[in-house]
Amino acid sequence: MLEESARASLLDRAGLCQSSLGQYAAAETAHRQALMLRKDKLGERHTDTLASMNGVGASLADMGRYEEAETMNRATLVICEEVLGTKHPETLTTMNNLALVLNSQGKYEEAEQMNRATLARSEEVLGTKHPNTLTSVYCLAHLLTGLRRCDEAIVLYERASIGYSAVLGPSHPLTKACHNHYSQALLSRDLIKP
Repeated sequence: MLEESARASLLDRAGLCQSSLGQYAAAETAHRQALMLRKDKLGERHTDTLASMNGVGASLADMGRYEEAETMNRATLVICEEVLGTKHPETLTTMNNLALVLNSQGKYEEAEQMNRATLARSEEVLGTKHPNTLTSVYCLAHLLTGLRRCDEAIVLYERASIGYSAVLGPSHPLTKACHNHYSQALLSRDLIKP
């Protein structure tokens, strides 16, 4: 069992690395293999199994297979809420993943509701300066920018940008990406104003 557990962990890590390299099909395969091992040995309701389910969902989303990703994320969320509760970090990750997939499919109202719920729970559980909370802020800002609600988005981008700089440092990729989106939102707002 220990050997299979280590193998599943390695597969999930390989999937994350492959994803970061843009090798999404290989990442999906690795995450699915880890998921099968974990379901078999740990059961569907174990936190490691849920993490693998999130990995599969993220890989599907990365490949643009949004309906499949939504199905996986919804199934994962149901189990997370039942087993871990509504405020567990894995539940919050799943909610954030689902919100991103909903946004990608143009289901903006549901995506915004999910983003706001994730942010509220993250602030309560993790605090306002935790990187995962800042990611929830960043994701909501991105959604609002897409909906041309630039004034709301700019406030959130500023919060995430300042937070990332303080917590992760100004050179971190997330800090740089967030700052770039913040700058673009400012520019868009200025172009839209009469």
